[in-house]
Amino acid sequence: MLYQEIELFENPRDVIIPKIGCPPNEPEMTKFESAFLSGLLKKFKPKRILEVGLAAGGTSAIIMQTMDMLGVDSKIFSVDLFKEFYLNKELESGYLAEKAKELLPDVYHKRLLGKLAFEQVNEMGGDFDFLVLDTVHTMPGEILDFLAILPYLKNNAVVVLHDICCNAISKDRMWVNKLLLSSVTSNTKFMQQDIGRLNIKCHPNIGAFVIDANTRKYISDVFSALSITWIYMPEDNYLNAYREEYSKHYDDECVWLYDAAIKVNKKIKGCK
Repeated sequence: MLYQEIELFENPRDVIIPKIGCPPNEPEMTKFESAFLSGLLKKFKPKRILEVGLAAGGTSAIIMQTMDMLGVDSKIFSVDLFKEFYLNKELESGYLAEKAKELLPDVYHKRLLGKLAFEQVNEMGGDFDFLVLDTVHTMPGEILDFLAILPYLKNNAVVVLHDICCNAISKDRMWVNKLLLSSVTSNTKFMQQDIGRLNIKCHPNIGAFVIDANTRKYISDVFSALSITWIYMPEDNYLNAYREEYSKHYDDECVWLYDAAIKVNKKIKGCK
């Protein structure tokens, strides 16, 4: 069976969310999606957790509560390029995580804002065994970050991708996480029916995979996926930073695929 199911773990969300006073639409994961994430944490009990993309920080709080309930001595790092919460510029990204930290003093959590994810990871030393990748959801988005972070993930690390069906349930053109889940090679992938969404016959909106030797061996398939039309074009300084990082860890073929994807997408968008 290609996609395995995971035992859902609902308690962490039920405990922490009422305590931190979440605004409407936060956390941005449904109860099922949060239970799926906490279930993965319960199964694998990671020691070094990296979350990329915070929004208000509701999911960060759930991760912290989960590890506290499991009694696992984990270090949790939450990073975001943007310092301001995208729905309310008067608040910082991840402000709810800071509230949760006050309630969970025994849980190690560090929030880092204002830099690309791999730049933050460089400063933290890598060796992560769990990654939650939940950022813009449009091309090239999470694929750029995954490729830059992969060298800092352990073998058998778990990668969680949210909004893998966001194009069907809310907004169009938000397919990058489904593309990543489908193009990456892994002997172990997790995805299951979301009972709460059966009334609209929707594909599950969260999935995960485990890094193994074949993930790294066939990583050029993920680089190749970058040729699919980009919805936005990152600034050249960001593109150059990613290229420099890829050049440190991947072979010439992968870097060539990255360069080719930029050229074709700049041509599509009429960029110089």
